[in-house]
Amino acid sequence: MFIQFAQLAKRSRFIKPVMNPKPSQSYLEKVKDKGIETDDRKLLVLDLNGTLLSRPLKDRSHSSVSSASSNAVPRPGVKNFLKYAFTNYSVMVYSSSRRNNVEAMLNCIMNPEQVKSLTACWTRESMGLSTAHFNTKVQTFKNLDAIWENLHQDRDGQAVNWCQYNTVIIDDSEVKCAAHPFNHIHVSDFAHSTVDFQKDFDLVCAIRYLKHLKNMSNVSNYISQHPFRVDHNLSQDENLKYLDQAFEEHNKNVSTA
Repeated sequence: MFIQFAQLAKRSRFIKPVMNPKPSQSYLEKVKDKGIETDDRKLLVLDLNGTLLSRPLKDRSHSSVSSASSNAVPRPGVKNFLKYAFTNYSVMVYSSSRRNNVEAMLNCIMNPEQVKSLTACWTRESMGLSTAHFNTKVQTFKNLDAIWENLHQDRDGQAVNWCQYNTVIIDDSEVKCAAHPFNHIHVSDFAHSTVDFQKDFDLVCAIRYLKHLKNMSNVSNYISQHPFRVDHNLSQDENLKYLDQAFEEHNKNVSTA
């Protein structure tokens, strides 16, 4: 394993790094929009590893990653989270893992009907990486613009204009979502070997937050004002109360504007 990592590090020195994207001026301007006329359909983009599950990796070899993907540990609350998500949102997966590993991870947390109901499933093969970057562990980014330009149907196959007003991505990486920070539900990194399962209620809180976003005419405007937050020093109920209070404050401000 040491030789493998050394070889990987040696190869990586000759690979041009991927630049960290930043929000465009157009994106930031649209965040300020409040009264957009849209229907109530919303797109939920799911990350997998570190967000909905954890892989018991021994090393970065292909065989280890493949085995870990097939034996992934579901995050506490993932079953109820997915039930809510598929009932209320069009759901797609966007993972930086390879397709075969993504399929294995999906089988660990989703039933066949949920997998079949996915609006789309984007993997490492969908990220436009060079051959060098594809085969190397480099920092990747979730480009929502690519989704908005290429995905034009909802969960029922009906035409829809997905955009920053109606798209939410849930991911444990702030960096990967740097270009669209106000469409991002940033959950804590789930690592099954170190987390306290009794205190990991991020997905319970995420359900409540998604309920608040469901009827927002511009989700990026709401997230910019009331970003998702979980304080693990507080109880689950205290965190839910905080999210509800933020929602009530927002509605009060809208009604008096």
